[in-house]
Amino acid sequence: MTKLVSKYFHISSKECMNIAEKLYNKGYISYPRTETNYFVDSMNLRKIIHELKKNNIFGSYATKLAEKNSCKPRKGKLNDKAHPPIHPVKNMNKANNVDFKEWKIYEFICRHFLAVCSDDAIGFDTKVIANIGEEQFYCKGLKIKNKNYLEIYIYEKWNDKILPPFQINDEFYPYSLVVEEGITQPPKYLSESDLLSLMDKYGIGTDATMHEHIENIQKRNYVYKNSKNLFIPTKLGIALILSYKKFKDIGVDLTEPSLRAKMERDMFLVASGEKGKNEIIRNYIDIMKYIYQEIYNRIDLLDENINYYINNPEILN
Repeated sequence: MTKLVSKYFHISSKECMNIAEKLYNKGYISYPRTETNYFVDSMNLRKIIHELKKNNIFGSYATKLAEKNSCKPRKGKLNDKAHPPIHPVKNMNKANNVDFKEWKIYEFICRHFLAVCSDDAIGFDTKVIANIGEEQFYCKGLKIKNKNYLEIYIYEKWNDKILPPFQINDEFYPYSLVVEEGITQPPKYLSESDLLSLMDKYGIGTDATMHEHIENIQKRNYVYKNSKNLFIPTKLGIALILSYKKFKDIGVDLTEPSLRAKMERDMFLVASGEKGKNEIIRNYIDIMKYIYQEIYNRIDLLDENINYYINNPEILN
C-alpha cells in the first residue's frame, strides 16, 4: 500500500502509515501493518461489498458488483497468519469535514478492494511485424472489450490503440523513415515508490517497517527529498557508504543488503515454524557482535575516512 500511495498521491510512506492507523483506530479499515495479500475462503467479502453500497462516490459500482453470483479474488502468496489484507470495514462518505489525505487513502483502499473482487479486464492484442530491407520493425495495438475492474480502479489506464487492418504479406510504402540518435543516460534519483520497490526486492524490512527505515535515513541526514520528491544522498551519506566499503576485509559488506535480507528471511522462517527462535537469535547476536567489535577496534579509521570524503567533495561527485 505505501508504495502505491507514494506513487499515486506523493504521500510519504511514513505519513501513509500514520493515516492508515488513524483510519484503523476509527474503525474504517482493517489492521494496516500486514503483509498478507490474499483473502482466506472463509472471509465474507460480500458483506464488505454491501457495506460500500452506501458510499456516495463508488456505491453504484459496489451495487453492481454485489449482484454477481460469486466473488473469488485471485490469491497472492503471502500470509502472515495474523491479519487479512488491508480492506475497508465501514463506509465513509466523501464530505467537506473529511481530511483530504485520509479520504484519498481510504478511497484507494476501497477501490483496490472492489477491483480485487471484480473480473479481469478483457482486451485483444494486435502485433504487426514489418520487414524493411534486412531490418524488422513491429508495433502493437489493443482493442478493449470489457474494462471490468478498471472501471473502479482509476489508478491504472488501459486505452484502445487501434491499428489499421493488415493482411499477411501486404506490401506498403512508409511515409517517412526517421533515425533518432541518443546517448546512454545515468540512472535517475529514486522516488519513494522506487525505493520501496527495491527494498521489497532485496528483502530490506517489511511492509510494516519499511516506512520507518526511510524516515530514519532522512532524520540522520544521509539523504533528503528534493522538490520533485526524489531522494538525494548527502555528503555524509555518500561518505559513510564509501567508508564502510573500506571494511570489506571483515567478511561482510555493510553497504550491501544481503545480511539484512538474510535476517528478514530467517525471521520469516521462525514465524512459520521452520527454524528455531533461540538458534536464530544466538546466530545474529554473534554476527553483530563480531561486526561491532571489528568496527570498534578500527573506529579511528572509520572516522578518518568519513572526514576525508566529506572534506574532499570532488571525490563524492
